[in-house]
Amino acid sequence: MAKVKLERVLLRFEDIFVARPYKNQPNTERFSATLLMPIGGTEAKKMQDAMLRGAKEFSEDKGPALLKKAISVGNVPFSEEPRTDKNGDVYSGFEGMASVSSHNKQRPILRDRDGVTPLVQADGRPYAGAYVHAILDVYWDKRFDRINAKLLGIQFVADGPAFAKSAEATDDDFEAEEEESLV
Repeated sequence: MAKVKLERVLLRFEDIFVARPYKNQPNTERFSATLLMPIGGTEAKKMQDAMLRGAKEFSEDKGPALLKKAISVGNVPFSEEPRTDKNGDVYSGFEGMASVSSHNKQRPILRDRDGVTPLVQADGRPYAGAYVHAILDVYWDKRFDRINAKLLGIQFVADGPAFAKSAEATDDDFEAEEEESLV
């Protein structure tokens, strides 16, 4: 197991509280998160090292060559290319950032800043745009000749630039109504 802790990375495209089907296929529910970090930064280098360790754990001799081939065909969870939507537009927040796609069929451990307090969806954190520490298991998947990143845990570290914000009701949305009987 090539376990890696990525520190102070941005959380994006997160399904960490409720498992969702992979590409809307039945019976493929999983928890997932995309993690963003500066291209060429310390955390990106940690992820590259973890991929090499994962490949070497599979095969000390052939691992580096297998990893090189997997990278060349895009069979790795890590990318230093901006992620784009189906129209070719770069997703918000991906400019200048490397990304890691991670997932797990089991719910990852979710902790607050103190590293102890469990988090639930009602806490409102972590959210897309929050800074987090993420624990991943990076390993060679021989079934598909690829490196995978299994999402083991996430710790909320700090508020960040929320990528999406839902509308909130304000006092101005309400007005006085006359009393009437609806019977």
